Amino acid sequence: MSLRRSLFAVGGALIVVALAWITDTAIQSGEVARNTEIEGLAIGGLGDEELRRSLEAMAESTEARPLHVIAPTRSFEGTAGEWGVRLDVDSTLDKAMAIGRDDPLTSFTSWVTSWFSATQVTAVYTVDEEAVVAAVAGRPESVEHRPVDPSFQAVDGKLEVSNGTAGTELDPATVAVAVAAAVADGVIPDSVAVEWMATPPRFDAAVLENALLDAVDLTDKPISVRLNERTTVIPTETARRWIRSTTETGTLTATFDEAMVRDDLAIRLSTLASTENPPAFSVVDGELEVELGPPVLVCCEAPLASLVEAAARSGEIAELTARQRDVDGGQAIADAYGIGALVAEFTTNHACCGSRVSNIHRMADIVRGAIIEPGATFSINEFVGERTVEKGFLSAGAIEAGHLVQDVGGGVSQFATTLFNAAFFAGLDFADYQSHTIYFSRYPRGREATLGHPAPDLALTNNTPYSVLIWPEYTETSITVQLWSTPYFTVEQTGQSSSRWGTACTRYDTFRERTAPDGRVLEDSVFATYRPREGVDCLGNRIPPPRG
Repeated sequence: MSLRRSLFAVGGALIVVALAWITDTAIQSGEVARNTEIEGLAIGGLGDEELRRSLEAMAESTEARPLHVIAPTRSFEGTAGEWGVRLDVDSTLDKAMAIGRDDPLTSFTSWVTSWFSATQVTAVYTVDEEAVVAAVAGRPESVEHRPVDPSFQAVDGKLEVSNGTAGTELDPATVAVAVAAAVADGVIPDSVAVEWMATPPRFDAAVLENALLDAVDLTDKPISVRLNERTTVIPTETARRWIRSTTETGTLTATFDEAMVRDDLAIRLSTLASTENPPAFSVVDGELEVELGPPVLVCCEAPLASLVEAAARSGEIAELTARQRDVDGGQAIADAYGIGALVAEFTTNHACCGSRVSNIHRMADIVRGAIIEPGATFSINEFVGERTVEKGFLSAGAIEAGHLVQDVGGGVSQFATTLFNAAFFAGLDFADYQSHTIYFSRYPRGREATLGHPAPDLALTNNTPYSVLIWPEYTETSITVQLWSTPYFTVEQTGQSSSRWGTACTRYDTFRERTAPDGRVLEDSVFATYRPREGVDCLGNRIPPPRG
């Protein structure tokens, strides 16, 4: 009896449990089974729409999780979303809703265990390969070494060949496979390890060999080029120095190097270039004028390499075009001189007419337009040379050995004195000068210069950053020297002193201050020593006149 009662009791209990399971399952129809979780999130009892909203929120937080891709030599930081990890909401939802709804035995077992522990649902993740491609492309460091294509170039007339080298980089497909494998069990790791992918050069050995054969064909015969109706033949030895490889056509081929072709042809065709004419400055009615002259033509208009290459391949003549070297016609060169304003001028007077005045005018005509460049020294004797009849100079009064004499070129010292004073107030340095030994009232006392050949000389040094134009003008009774440049020094004569020199001569020292643009003040002086009269030296002794 007791056994029968026990069996009835057990059977009754089972019936009660079964009824409870059936009843509870019916109540939870359309909901996630009781006590179900996904990554710690309780989802039991959620209906389809509620579960979808929970999974969509989970998808956003999942994509924000840190996920690093680690290659052998460097690490790439990022998030799961950046590396293409996506929560498959539909598949995960279906998986969660299927809990407890499998075959009856499994469903009953799941229902029973749900009363004692939570049932875990494994999330379903996919990897978006396009996102991985974008993540790799957005990281320049994803290329460890770029592949180097094979190439060649001429060195000393011989071809130096490089076979190329493979590169290493992060491969999006490899990354996508590694990330997909890492999240296959429904867990997003902190990092995923990947290997570099070897990337071969674009062109293999066969392509390189064909390109080298092309280089031989390109330079197997002389090349004819024509400029300004004149034809020149380029020997094969020269053309072989121009060879290099190119990939501009989409494959590896031989071509000519533009810079080498240009430099070689510039030398070979230099005789066809026009002569360079520096700008010419003049002063007309008190205004500075600049004549640029004709533009300088040189070899040649670019591109040259493609023209010469086409001629080499076709056997025809390459028609070249001369180019104008200064596209502005030389204006920039003229501007670089810095000649733009009158910076100093000085005038001395003389009696009209005669051979002495003719010599002054002749000297002015020769020197007019001379330019002293920055740092350069202008010497009258070097520029003009000896004054001779052949150069248009006449015999006139001069000083020799303390006596007044007649000499070819006499009188040109007045030009020297006038230039000396203009240079004094322009702030130029005096590299060489000598005063007259006898004072003439037409000159500033103590501030003048004389000339002879080969000495005395007047030499001026331009110590400014700008070129200086010497522009003399004259009338029948005066000579004026203008100096044109960019104003630099502010000049002032600060004083003059006199002292006895020997027993009979007088020395005058004239002091000058030059203020530079930066405020520096340069102090210097010039001097002149005068004898008391013609034919007497500084000791008061009479000196004999020169012979002849």
